[in-house]
Amino acid sequence: YLRQVPLWILSIIFSQDLPVDKFEIGYVLGDDAISYLKEIKNIYRSYEGMSEKLKPITFPLIKEFKNDIAHEIPKNLLDLTVTCESVILNQKTLENEYIEFEPCCACPGCHKIINSNFYGFGLPENYNKVLIQKYANFLDVLNYKVLDEKGNDVISQVIPYKESSVQLEIQFDNN
Repeated sequence: YLRQVPLWILSIIFSQDLPVDKFEIGYVLGDDAISYLKEIKNIYRSYEGMSEKLKPITFPLIKEFKNDIAHEIPKNLLDLTVTCESVILNQKTLENEYIEFEPCCACPGCHKIINSNFYGFGLPENYNKVLIQKYANFLDVLNYKVLDEKGNDVISQVIPYKESSVQLEIQFDNN
């Protein structure tokens, strides 16, 4: 099945004409894929028949922690990185110069981003949006109502077609 092949493998298979000597893959220390590098290379090489000779792939960051790398690169470049392992592309992607995505907020990559608060920089808006939706859905299933400081039902703003029957007041500390 084509959908089971990692997207990045397909992208470098179809990028063989680029003026580069090799492709460097950004798996880092602690990534789940590190123990599968041999299998990843074998999957990549299995496409050799589609191209003259595939350019080599390397993994130069496997002894580096993502957190350390994140603090060494400019924030504008960090904002362009994708760590979600189940990326959902936004519909507007084709209209932009870069790919916009919605993280799943459930995979190991997303958990690392959420738990580290995006390496201490604060969560990007696309993570906040998905997390708010997930928590609103969860509270709605439990029949809770979340009110903002003006008494408006926050969950109905996120899930407008649902009505909650139990009220739960959550106080947010502004400090």
